[in-house]
Amino acid sequence: MLRSLFPQLEHSTYLNSCSCGALAQPVIDAVQHYLQLWKCHGGRAWYADGGWLEALDSARAHIAALLGASPHEIALAPNVSTALAALASCMDYAARPRVLTTSLDFPTLAHQWLAKASAGAHCDILPSPDGCTVPVEAFAAVVDKRTALIATARVYFTTGAIQDIVALARLAHDAGALLLVDDYQGTGQVPLDVKEANIDMLVGGTQKWLLGGPGLSFLYVHERLHARLHPSVVGWFGHAHQLDFLLQPWEPRGDARRFELGTPALPAVYAANAGMELVRKTGVDAIRRRVKWLTETLVSGLTEAGFQLTMATDPEKRAGIVMLECPDAQAWVVELARQSIIVDARPGHLRIAPHFYNDMDDIERVLKALKELEWRNAAGIASSSA
Repeated sequence: MLRSLFPQLEHSTYLNSCSCGALAQPVIDAVQHYLQLWKCHGGRAWYADGGWLEALDSARAHIAALLGASPHEIALAPNVSTALAALASCMDYAARPRVLTTSLDFPTLAHQWLAKASAGAHCDILPSPDGCTVPVEAFAAVVDKRTALIATARVYFTTGAIQDIVALARLAHDAGALLLVDDYQGTGQVPLDVKEANIDMLVGGTQKWLLGGPGLSFLYVHERLHARLHPSVVGWFGHAHQLDFLLQPWEPRGDARRFELGTPALPAVYAANAGMELVRKTGVDAIRRRVKWLTETLVSGLTEAGFQLTMATDPEKRAGIVMLECPDAQAWVVELARQSIIVDARPGHLRIAPHFYNDMDDIERVLKALKELEWRNAAGIASSSA
């Protein structure tokens, strides 16, 4: 029944949720509803019943529910880089200049603080000893009283490995630092309660496992930090009296919305709300069980076929991203696409990511295609893309 909500699955095997979730019919319907509101109300759609401002409130509520947070702890952003820019503008780099991240994290985490070297920030990028994970002990060996922030992913985009975020939170707090979690690859597929995990701040987005497409990201900031953090990268949506249109004084909102900047892209908000609603109705716990089953079946089949994988050794520490070592990964992505099998590539790896809408036929089909490609490669036979 749920599979029937995704029209593209009728003509393709879609295994690329780590890049962008498959398009669901409710998302299509939601964007059409947004256009209808615009058509009927014009600019008054901001204030109409069920209109644009309400859609923004709904987005914050969906995100808060998925994270175990409260809506006043959620700020919306067009992308994670924008959310990080606002957050990074709050830091006192004279007192605590160090930010710790890892070689497995998405580049924007390091970029944000490497670019602030002139302001006194110092970004330490911890290497991975096995190319798959970075143990808590590696952070413990370098965190100190000069550390402002540990900034790292809960699920690495490079390997799909799940980090021990609870231990990292404890480590950061013992040193007087904060923990910032990049959860773009976690929210929607691996359950999380930010309060139980004692996370200070978290960024993510709706494009991947939340099925909402690009254009909407979010920032969670624990309520105890709202009065403490004063962004200098700001916008009119973050003003305490936004609709009074005051030039001065600058007065930030009292909650996480102080980190919001300019007018959001409403089509993305409507798409995201529909995607998140579908994820919530399905249930993240149920999604985790199904994705784990599909992932482990795929891992088993690839291992039996002799493929080399870059993944955590413990299945409980593996999210739904399978990294297959492949020197010619981009060419394989193209060849698989010719067979209507949609996967992704990262340097040296083919990246395969099932979601709850996939089934065992999808797994068997990609396994068969990969074995055929490997056989052709070993025999020196050109693929059909040649």
